[in-house]
Amino acid sequence: YKLAVILHNQNEYSQAIQNFNKAYKYGLENATSLAAITYNNWGTYLADQSKYEDAITMFELAVIHDQKCSMAYANWGEALYRLARYDDAIVMYQKSIDLNPRTAAYYNMGIAYQDKQDYKNAINIYKKTINFDPDCYLAYYYLGSIYSTIKKYKDYNKAIRMFEKTIKLRPKMVEAYFNLCNIFKEQGKLVREKKMFLKAIRLCDIFDNQGKLVRENKRLIKDIRFALQLKIKRIQQNKHLLNRQSQ
Repeated sequence: YKLAVILHNQNEYSQAIQNFNKAYKYGLENATSLAAITYNNWGTYLADQSKYEDAITMFELAVIHDQKCSMAYANWGEALYRLARYDDAIVMYQKSIDLNPRTAAYYNMGIAYQDKQDYKNAINIYKKTINFDPDCYLAYYYLGSIYSTIKKYKDYNKAIRMFEKTIKLRPKMVEAYFNLCNIFKEQGKLVREKKMFLKAIRLCDIFDNQGKLVRENKRLIKDIRFALQLKIKRIQQNKHLLNRQSQ
């Protein structure tokens, strides 16, 4: 058993599994759950290398050893999500939540629904995420993104409230300011638009020590808007909260 723990800590997962199995044969009851954790960690190690199919095999072995290993289900869902198997991912997130509710599993389920363009369920899951964890700023942010961009659910007042809540929880999240800026522009509220835009660019470190713009001209504003749009695109591409089992 002690050898298995050492091997696990050295990321020698295959040998660790062998020793945990031997420990179980000799009567150590919790050896199977430790083997499940090892398979789970092995899976996350593979997923970090984008070897998602191999990672899924490890997560499946984890739950075979311990059907109550909620993190294995959550990480399994994440691997399926990365393969764009959204429906399967949602099933795994729900299994994880049923065993042991976590913010990441709730939130990532919302992302899966949003990416499969099931906005009704995405909204419901983001709301559940907030009820479970009122400090999950990303749930507010993506609710705001749906309310501000999806025609069927467009409601600027709701979107504003969501982005303002995001900013309250995450004052330096430039994307939220920028999205508020766009909403105020659409509403013709130019004073509020300018206020949000100035807050956004202040977070982009383009002011001098006296708080004055280093270079205020149309090209600069255009460059800033483009940079912010790229940043929002990056956060859309990497919007998952990671589920990780730390041992």
